Amino acid sequence: MKAKSNFSLIFIAICLLAISSCNKKQAYVPKTTLADSLISAATSVQDLDRAIFLSDSLLATGDISIFRNCYMKGSIYIRTGKTREAVDILKFALDKKPQNAYDSLFYFQCVKTMVEYHGQRNDDEGLLRIALPAYEGLYALVSSPECAPEAYDILAEILQCVGVSQLHQGLTAEAKKSFEKCYDCIQKVRALDTSWKHDYYASIYLFNTAISYSERDDYASAEKWINYAEAITKDMANKKNVPALVTDMSWSTYYINRATICIGLGKQKEADQAFAEFKRTYFAKTNSMAKIYEGDYMLRSKRYAQSADAYAIVYQYLKDFGSEPTLQNLSYLTRKFKANYKAGRNDSALSVAAYTFEHLDSAIAIEKKNQAIELSTIYQTQQKDAEIAQQKNQLLQTRVLALLIALVLAATFFTIRRV
Repeated sequence: MKAKSNFSLIFIAICLLAISSCNKKQAYVPKTTLADSLISAATSVQDLDRAIFLSDSLLATGDISIFRNCYMKGSIYIRTGKTREAVDILKFALDKKPQNAYDSLFYFQCVKTMVEYHGQRNDDEGLLRIALPAYEGLYALVSSPECAPEAYDILAEILQCVGVSQLHQGLTAEAKKSFEKCYDCIQKVRALDTSWKHDYYASIYLFNTAISYSERDDYASAEKWINYAEAITKDMANKKNVPALVTDMSWSTYYINRATICIGLGKQKEADQAFAEFKRTYFAKTNSMAKIYEGDYMLRSKRYAQSADAYAIVYQYLKDFGSEPTLQNLSYLTRKFKANYKAGRNDSALSVAAYTFEHLDSAIAIEKKNQAIELSTIYQTQQKDAEIAQQKNQLLQTRVLALLIALVLAATFFTIRRV
């Protein structure tokens, strides 16, 4: 299972809340209608049940299309953890053909949401199967002046997701081309529309690209993309009406990733300077996740005692936000364990190991349950046999990963006991 950063996801979620509160609108829609305004009013106050009811009602009266309805409901279902319902409704939309440019935009929004879903599931084949056929339609749509900015935003995100998927598969040359095409789309949309929101979208894509290279220890490539992100973040910060929370989160994301990349490049002084700037942000001062990023940074810097101190918040964080003991959540514990062990805090390391063992079976069961739900959904598709075989292979990889975690912790446990 590939390690994935959660920073960009938190960045997106917090910025969306800021956009909602400042503009009274949940998302940037390509064409404002009364129906759009009604739905946006509900989502702006996080009344998601009402938003779904309105979307279904407006669909029944013919005021919105099936694509607008499916995109709205699919996005809400994913945000609220109802992934099976989200996949079903998004696939329903993708089986239909849009009849006009406005419907096409929401059709491709559904495509983008499915691409994001497969990316979060580390399902590279599923992601590419949906994303690649969308290129032709999106490139056709950007030729329409009234649709171009929104179509470029969608295309840029899909290209970025495809690039990450290609990196996962070792297709580095293809990934580089996808990222360059993504950047080309970013430049074109920013030339068409100077709204700060397009800068915001662009910064997310560029941060994610830099993170993807950083996770592969390709820090030279990561530096290139973090430099692009820095330039766009500066432009956005200088524009009017940008919510302060959006700007703060953008700089937070920039500085912590700049620090990580500098460590990888052996530039410890520059890394510490970037980390000091990160610590000055509102996010770093007020968000518990920021302490985990501090622990990660200190761990990379081999400052194990400071890392262990920062990771002290992990249990509370998992209690507040990690509703289930998933393998992803347990990854925080492996880093906490390493920091304490390297710092010579053997009792604390043993405590973390015991906690991890206690929750490992539950994490495996949750992963198996999630993949079983995915199997039942896939079974209804035309590619059911191939998909099921692929998912069974992923399930096997999950079990192997869990076993490896258990073995590593057990080996370290007995090593400490001997000491």
